[in-house]
Amino acid sequence: MGGELQNGFRNHTYKNRCVTVSMALFFANVGVLLMADLSSVKADELLDARGLSCPMPMLKTKKRLQAMKSGQILEVFGTDPGSKNDIPAFCKRGGHELLGYEDVPAGYTRYLIKRG
Repeated sequence: MGGELQNGFRNHTYKNRCVTVSMALFFANVGVLLMADLSSVKADELLDARGLSCPMPMLKTKKRLQAMKSGQILEVFGTDPGSKNDIPAFCKRGGHELLGYEDVPAGYTRYLIKRG
């Protein structure tokens, strides 16, 4: 069921896709939080950062979150491989909650961030 634990996140394979979820969500749902739950999350805003290189995805994510209210959810689409390290670290430092992220077959990564 579970994959490798790294920085408080666990990878899962669900419907042939790799999904990374926060351990808080993983344990809150007794290990059954998978892509079905991430796909049911309704984002308040969408940021399409596909095609942007570092540091632009992170800067745009930060700016968009600053304009949002606490508890709102931002969905980010990105292709920059560095964002897989940058976004979780930014969320941890900034008091935001990374609900999870997944590699989408269309060639980008989808992140769900709850503003702190």
